[in-house]
Amino acid sequence: MDLARKFNEFHGSRDFFDSQSKSLRKSLLIWIAMAKRPATREQRVLEIAENAGQNLKPKAFR
Repeated sequence: MDLARKFNEFHGSRDFFDSQSKSLRKSLLIWIAMAKRPATREQRVLEIAENAGQNLKPKAFR
């Protein structure tokens, strides 16, 4: 999965993502899946991983 690979690029991002509620994690994955264009999907994956590396949720979910 693209998101799992991106987590490897940002220290601590996977741990932060896993610490979130199950409903938030599911919402983030749905948000990625609903992207119509591949570029949008990639941007959302990057935003989630990058923000998680900083212990933040993406802006759309704050």
